[in-house]
Amino acid sequence: MTNVRRLSAVIGVLATTGVLSAGLVACSSDTSGVVPDGGADVGTKPDAGADTSVRDTGSPDHFTSKPDTWIADAGTDTFVADSGHDSGRDAPLDAPRDAAADVLAAEEAFPNAINQAYCQRLNTCCASTAFEVAECVKDLTDSELTVTSNVALIFGAQASPHHGFNQAQAAKCLAEIGALACGDNSAATMNQVTQDCAAAYVPDLHDSDPGCRSSFDCPTNTFCAPINSVGATVAPDGGTCVALLGLNAPCTDTFYSSDCTYLGGPIPSQYCGPNDGGTNVCQQAQANGTACNTFAPTQCVSEQCIGAVDGGSFTCSPTFPLTHPFAEDYCARWEVDGG
Repeated sequence: MTNVRRLSAVIGVLATTGVLSAGLVACSSDTSGVVPDGGADVGTKPDAGADTSVRDTGSPDHFTSKPDTWIADAGTDTFVADSGHDSGRDAPLDAPRDAAADVLAAEEAFPNAINQAYCQRLNTCCASTAFEVAECVKDLTDSELTVTSNVALIFGAQASPHHGFNQAQAAKCLAEIGALACGDNSAATMNQVTQDCAAAYVPDLHDSDPGCRSSFDCPTNTFCAPINSVGATVAPDGGTCVALLGLNAPCTDTFYSSDCTYLGGPIPSQYCGPNDGGTNVCQQAQANGTACNTFAPTQCVSEQCIGAVDGGSFTCSPTFPLTHPFAEDYCARWEVDGG
């Protein structure tokens, strides 16, 4: 389904070219080593062995390697730093460590890579030399939105230890965004993009398991409770994976409906909204042509709540217009001095 991140409808559904590289940050291996001299020096300290990897406490986290320590003896040992990869016995150990760091960096950058892909696709479709891709990406990311996907649900929880990251699936998602039509895209196409992007995160927890940081940590047909009105888990020490709510059950997430439908997607076809008495409950999604809430695409069976650029009302639509999904011309919005 196509959900918009919190903030104005001005930042709509994500869809961009395959630029995984824009969101990937690789961590290099140790850059130090010891080259012994020709004599039989005494008192030199050999490499301590396998370097260890630790998570940084910042956000986003990165694996950092502890550099080798060199202690000079009384002789004339020479210290030479290698260029990116340890030589000798450390090299085989560095390879898996660096690979893990690459995956972690890609995982943390993925939401931003989605925005980069969507904005790059807009740039191509708008055919304007004045379109500001960087400003488009900044606006979406600052607002924690990912147009054309619900991956924004994971903002702030990318570094959770309770999910894996499938780089091949992430690349598939970005490629699909880059291939979106410049005009209308079918709801089926958009829903496929949404599901393929979400599938880049592979949950490790099971139903009833504690510790989840977002619903991306939890398996199909569950969500990470407790959550707020935009689907973010609010428990400071992590929530619990619990079963999705059924029809007419009181719900909380009125933005993504992630407590009524898995990851705010099209399955099951439900949304969280007020009933006749004003209480938010899980309800059956509405048919195309019916009025919908600007910020609740899950309200529609198609998952597309679209507004006309001329200021018309929002209705459930069978299509998603790439350049103007939320009653605003995005080509004009991100032109130089256009926003």
